[in-house]
This record gives sequence, C-alpha cells and structure tokens, in this order.
Amino acid sequence: MEITIKKEVSLEILFNLLTAAFEGGSNYWIERAEKSKKPAKFEFVGMSGSVFIQDWPLNEGGEVTLYDTEAEDENGKQASYKVNLETIQKGIQVMAEKYPKHFADAIDLENGCGDADTGDVFLQCCCLGEVVYG
Repeated sequence: MEITIKKEVSLEILFNLLTAAFEGGSNYWIERAEKSKKPAKFEFVGMSGSVFIQDWPLNEGGEVTLYDTEAEDENGKQASYKVNLETIQKGIQVMAEKYPKHFADAIDLENGCGDADTGDVFLQCCCLGEVVYG
C-alpha cells in the first residue's frame, strides 16, 4: 500500500536549493546561468535582501536560462534549460517522488535545506526531469 501526502515547500527552501546548485552543486554541468525574463515585480527576494540570480525564477514571470556543458539540443547546439516557477514546481515534485532521501534533506530547515548534492539533484529534476549527471 502507498500513501501520498502533500507537503508545502516554502520559497526559502527553494531559494536555498537554487543557491546550493548555482554556487557549486551543479557547476560541473552548468556552464553559465543567465537572467532571461525579468519578473514584473519581485514578491520574493532571498534571505540576503538583495536580488540574486536564484531570486528571478522564484518570482512570477521571472526566468533563468542555464547552459549545459555536457549536452546538445536536437540541432547540435549547446543544450539550454529554462528555470521558472513552472519548472521548479515540476522539479520539486519529481524530487519528492524519485529521490525521497534528497527531498527529505531539502526540506530540513534545521540542517540548512541540504547541501550542494541536494541542490544539484533538485536542479537536474527541474531541468532534466531526473538525475542524469553525477
């Protein structure tokens, strides 16, 4: 028997996961991250009080484009992925279903919401729908 539960995940947790991924966890497969769509209004600004790249996709309409060092798209060009509220919502759901240990680490605020590995798993779930690298 399986029991499904719903778990609310705060923007703070998502911010911490993106920070862990952008500041080291995913640097081995992400060449660069660029701010693309600017949010119309910043409803959420991370814990520093400043707007960092990881804040953009956590605000309505905001988006970041990531460029993959390892993969090419169907045209033979460097693969890129959009990270926005939609892909983040899908990514955290994939993480909860396929990688429950990492998900448990991610939502553990007392232990800093995981580490670089947890952030990397989260970002791969957002971009690739599964863990492909590492």
